[in-house]
Amino acid sequence: RKHAMSLARGAATMVAALGARAPMVRNIRGIVSNVNRGMHFPVPAMQFLRPQARAMSTQPHDFDEYPDLQPTPPPGYVRGTTFEEDMASDPYAPHKENMKQAKAWIKENIKPGMSKDEMMDMAEEAFNKFIPPMRSFEAIMHDYANEQQVEKEKRMWTKDHAKEVAMKKIPVLDELGRAHAVGKRKESTARIYVTKGTGNVIVNKKMLVDYFHRPALRDEVFRPFQVTGQPCSYDAWVLVEGGGLSAQAQAIKLAGARALQAFDPEYRGVFKRLKLLTQDDRQVERKKPGQPKARKKFQWVKR
Repeated sequence: RKHAMSLARGAATMVAALGARAPMVRNIRGIVSNVNRGMHFPVPAMQFLRPQARAMSTQPHDFDEYPDLQPTPPPGYVRGTTFEEDMASDPYAPHKENMKQAKAWIKENIKPGMSKDEMMDMAEEAFNKFIPPMRSFEAIMHDYANEQQVEKEKRMWTKDHAKEVAMKKIPVLDELGRAHAVGKRKESTARIYVTKGTGNVIVNKKMLVDYFHRPALRDEVFRPFQVTGQPCSYDAWVLVEGGGLSAQAQAIKLAGARALQAFDPEYRGVFKRLKLLTQDDRQVERKKPGQPKARKKFQWVKR
């Protein structure tokens, strides 16, 4: 309808320039009012599009079906290096060129004193000559359904691929029935070996209660074993270095959760919901020059 209005307004302007009094007015209801020789004729705007709605075409393959509608460079065209390059650089260039050719054709064939029906027929003929027909609704919906199917398959493939990659990261039991995993937190690195046992945890050749004196840190280390529902069915031997006691406890917790997946893959879903398999990558903020710490400032003295 937008292109029909443009052509109709252009035709009316040309008629008025040639001496006929026929202004075209568009009101809020999308109605074109043609006042010709003092007569008022409300004309539905969509009548300019009969019998088939037409629109611009930005795809090169659309012109294959209508070779006679392929835009041709006007005489003396000097906009860019070549007409074809301008068509490729501007997606709306074919549409603009078609509209220019349609308006030029109307200007050549317009005559003073033309009636409303003659003007409508001329606008329709200009559409038929220079503007390719719009694709059918069925074809558009078919392409849309195909795109949706491709996107769905792509999402499914991405999800399955991510799951496959994650399953490869699950440790496997060695010949001695041990599961090995590594966990990190801040500057701490923990290497753990988990086996079936009675619930003993040894950290750097010390019992858990002797290495971590604070109950909160011992609960942090034992958290993955408690989630399994069988906290006393596994033994753990841990080597941890770097960082403080809090960072070491969190590193051991991450390593223990990763190692326990080797005994039952169903543990992975429970650990992920509780974020036991999520590594905390936060680091201590560096000290700034001229300050005692990362954010702390010295007391300011005016004099």
